[in-house]
Amino acid sequence: RKHDLSDGFATFAPQSQHKRLKNVATDAVELRNDGGNAKIRINDAGELEFLGTKATFNCPVEMKDGLGVLGALKNNDVDVGSSHGHTKVQPG
Repeated sequence: RKHDLSDGFATFAPQSQHKRLKNVATDAVELRNDGGNAKIRINDAGELEFLGTKATFNCPVEMKDGLGVLGALKNNDVDVGSSHGHTKVQPG
């Protein structure tokens, strides 16, 4: 038979102290690497935080209540943020 997702399991057991996780969140659920520099975090207020070097979505992304951007905003590697401008635009 082929493997199935239902074959997966997790064993929670004490781990050696030399591999002890540092800065474990007490106010949120986290899925993270050992170093803590890549993680998905959900806090009690329902806020999601993604930390890593890049997020890639291979599907449509829908935002129902606005989008705020801090930093660069690009479309096809062209800046469309606050420094983006047009020349020779005729009003009307």
